[in-house]
Amino acid sequence: KIEYYQFLQYVFWNQWNKLARIYAVWTVIYLFHSIPMWIEIGWFSPNAFVDYAIGAVTKGSHYHFWYLWGMLYTLPAFYLFLRYCKRCYWEIVIVILWVLKALGYAYSRYIPAHFSIVLEKLGTFLCLLPLLAVGSVIAKQKQKSFGFYLTGFALSFVGLTAEAFILRHYGQNAVSYVFFTLPVAYFLFCLIVNLKTELKSELPRTLGAISLFIYCVHPILVELTDHIFQNTLIHFSFVTLGSTFLGFGYHYLRNKLK
Repeated sequence: KIEYYQFLQYVFWNQWNKLARIYAVWTVIYLFHSIPMWIEIGWFSPNAFVDYAIGAVTKGSHYHFWYLWGMLYTLPAFYLFLRYCKRCYWEIVIVILWVLKALGYAYSRYIPAHFSIVLEKLGTFLCLLPLLAVGSVIAKQKQKSFGFYLTGFALSFVGLTAEAFILRHYGQNAVSYVFFTLPVAYFLFCLIVNLKTELKSELPRTLGAISLFIYCVHPILVELTDHIFQNTLIHFSFVTLGSTFLGFGYHYLRNKLK
């Protein structure tokens, strides 16, 4: 058991170190990407660089880097979760954390203000830790049939759609992290794991390998082409296809260099 926890600690340290390097590289890339905008709006000064450095440590160097930034702070907590939380309690902890996340994100108007402020401060942690734990649940569980996961995904997606439209009807536009987001994520990734087993294809593995690159590069495409596309659906499609194409190119060149 001691050897297992030593191995677990080794794996987590390697993952944390890898994410830290990725975050540092992309932080520098987005620094150079931001300089022309700073010049355009008259913000280019030593204070801009100081502000950028502080933001990189406290909230993420760019608005979408909340994920990489949050992972650096959440991975140690995830390690403690796997080490000290018994397997029989995993689902209970996941549900509690996600309910708190949904309440603080989409239902804050219905809870006491001081409680909402606390949940907002813990928002990234409450989002990432349960999703990481869901991945562990999927890895540990006995796989069921493709039809079971497809049905679960379809029902969860219907529930997510209904929840999103109800919230929007009552004036809440922030609907990314609501109650049904978690079951949709669970069944979606169960489907992906099942497809990976059934198809015997390298495509799921390749898509997984380039997903982080797509995540990191797509805001640059969004901001560079924002003034070109008036239709948001066309803009979304262009960025999706463009970042995916760049991701495949990056994957190909990386393999060649290796």
